[in-house]
Amino acid sequence: MLHQPILDKLSSLKLSGMLDGLREQMENGQYRKLSFEERFGLLLDREWNLRQQRKQKRRIRVVRFRESAVILDRGEVLHLAQEEWIREKLEMVS
Repeated sequence: MLHQPILDKLSSLKLSGMLDGLREQMENGQYRKLSFEERFGLLLDREWNLRQQRKQKRRIRVVRFRESAVILDRGEVLHLAQEEWIREKLEMVS
């Protein structure tokens, strides 16, 4: 079977993860060392991961968080872990 009809069918089925993965496999000769099941598994994993990422992005967009996420630096994490901030807040209240 020619490659283009396969690529067209994957595209029409909206299997873009598998489509990109197959193109990568066709361009990279290292994949030829793998068995059919291994190559197919890689394509399937790629499609599944892409769909999971899209679901997550869609859910985050729908939730509409008021604040964006912030990564704490090591010092802040250690400060929070020592629970000193609780004592400080309690002293301010009393």
